[in-house]
Amino acid sequence: MISIVIPLWNKAPYVGRCLDSVVAQTYRDFEAVVVDDGSTDDGPERVAAYADGRIRLVRQPNGGVAVARNRGVSEARGEWVAFLDADDEWAPDHLATLVDLMARYPHCGMVSASYWLHHDATGRRWQPRFAALPFSGPDGVMTNYYEVASGANAPVNMNTFAVRRDVFQRCGGFPVGVESGEDTWFEARCCAETDLAYSLHPTSVYHLFEAGKNYRAFRRRNPVDDLYDGLLRVGRGRPGVRRFVASWHKQRMTHAVHCGYPATALRQFARAVSICPWDKKTYYQAFVALLSAVTRRDVYDLMQALGRRKGAGQTKD
Repeated sequence: MISIVIPLWNKAPYVGRCLDSVVAQTYRDFEAVVVDDGSTDDGPERVAAYADGRIRLVRQPNGGVAVARNRGVSEARGEWVAFLDADDEWAPDHLATLVDLMARYPHCGMVSASYWLHHDATGRRWQPRFAALPFSGPDGVMTNYYEVASGANAPVNMNTFAVRRDVFQRCGGFPVGVESGEDTWFEARCCAETDLAYSLHPTSVYHLFEAGKNYRAFRRRNPVDDLYDGLLRVGRGRPGVRRFVASWHKQRMTHAVHCGYPATALRQFARAVSICPWDKKTYYQAFVALLSAVTRRDVYDLMQALGRRKGAGQTKD
């Protein structure tokens, strides 16, 4: 049996779509643990109305998404745990694809499939492309996860993968008290602990809303920074880990410029360069940030404009 953990906080308009995609799975041996993290809308009532004994609703006071996911895993009964956000969805063959990977790559403690990005405002849907894949067929072991994840698109998100319970426990679960970045850190932490079996077949949909999922409030001192730096130790020997951690600080630099914190941006730039001084993209992004300050144009708008001029395709950013 596979356990599915779905954190829920004020997602009433979308949770029905999410659960419908779970019930429609061709692989039937699963349970879904929906953790209501103190919602103030009627999302929990919509979950409770499902007449499917495999769906369980757990309620708790609001503690944040990391607390909700950890609670869901503690309530789960399966050896493998998959995750799904309440505003996203799966294709009917998602779990079947993951189970197939588990069977064919039994030494891997983490399995994942590719995904679609869906822009809700325009209806546009596309599958991201990944660079530096270590296999040539439709699936394989992503032995260089950090190299691939340092590219324009991450190969894994919270809707795409399942992790074996013992790997989850060795990683310590999701970090509590972190407001953003905890998901990508956890995925990276798992890949320091075990190999990742990966299918290029897309089986989930990550919805991009008009306001954008990635423009969150910025904390000048984010505790997840230290967690990312810790990957340099636990992921030592894994290809590309230094570039991956430097990329985190590079993204933080850009977001700091966007939110108007130049001193923080400078510190993040210095950290990125100290970790991976040969990454040309860090210097390019710093140049764009400086250009943003001079022209007073938003750094993300400027990056998109320059990307279009270079013929770059649209990415999750």
